[in-house]
Formats: sequence, C-alpha cells, structure tokens
Amino acid sequence: MLKKSEKFIDYGLIAGGILQLSLMGSISLEKGFIKIISTQQTGHIFLDKVLKNLTEGGGLIEEILRLKNELKNLHDDLEELLISRGIIKREENTLLWIPLSERIENVNYAYEKEIRNTLRALVLRGFKNDVSFSILFSLTHDCHLLSEVFGSTSEIADAKNWVKNPKKLVGIDEDLAIILGLISHFFSDKLPK
Repeated sequence: MLKKSEKFIDYGLIAGGILQLSLMGSISLEKGFIKIISTQQTGHIFLDKVLKNLTEGGGLIEEILRLKNELKNLHDDLEELLISRGIIKREENTLLWIPLSERIENVNYAYEKEIRNTLRALVLRGFKNDVSFSILFSLTHDCHLLSEVFGSTSEIADAKNWVKNPKKLVGIDEDLAIILGLISHFFSDKLPK
C-alpha cells in the first residue's frame, strides 16, 4: 500500500463497506445514523462482517471508528476475496521447503485499470455511471489516492473540484451528499495527517 494512504485505507474500506450495504438495502443511513433493515448475509465475507458488527442507531463516524478497532482481520478477508476473484495471487518464496517470504502480486491489472479509467472518465469527461463509482471517487479522495488515478497536477485539481460539489456526481442526492460530506470531514479533520 502507498505510504501516504496507509493511515486512511482501513477507515476508507470500512466506510465503503457501510455505503455498499446501504446501496444494497441492508441498512439505511438517516441523517448520519445507521438503521439496520436486514441482517441477511450478502455472501461477501467483508460486507457480512461489517453488517454483523454494526450497531443499530449508531452514528456513521462512530461506527467507522469502532469497526476499525473491532475488525482485526480486515486485510486478510479482503486479500482472500481478491485471490478468489483472480485479481491477486499469493506467492511464497522457499528454500529447501522452508518458507522465507510471502508476497502478493497483482495478476489481473485489467480489473484495476478498468476502475481507474471509469473514475477518470467520471471526472474528466463527465461520464455517467453507477452511483457506486461516485462513492468510490469520493473515498479515493478521502484516502489520499487521487494521484493513483489521475496523472497530472491539473487532473488532480479537477478531481478535487468535483469532490467539493458531490451533487454533480452521478446518483448523489442531497442525503448521500451529506453522508459523503460527513465522511470527508472525518478524514480531513479527525484523522492524523
């Protein structure tokens, strides 16, 4: 993971999980508070853990902070998910059957490239896509990963301007804009730089 985002990425993943559960209809976010609509499993190891551990009526930011401390195997679960989908692979280096090191390798760069291209098109060409990409774009900004998606300084500046007015993004209504604003405020003001 990039050094500049390591302090933020876990919070971003948890926020993304909560927002995905909202898109799926498992929960609703009413004025920044969580209402659990269904506890039915989603079939997604990470989302199921987030759903199982959410507190009814909990504030969104408080739940992100609490889940960060509670979900200890967050990276392991996501790593297994990405391996099972053929996006990454785990590789062990051995010497005489003794494991020396283990590393993770991206084996399906096309998947990552498609996501980057969609995010770029969303901002640079006004491409209309799914609301989930608008949310992903906002979280990419919050986690200090814009430079991984946008190449030049002017593109990054354009992306930052889009974040300032999330209602310009596809599928972002007033309520979701408020939620994304709460999350952005949390990332910019509450987390250590």
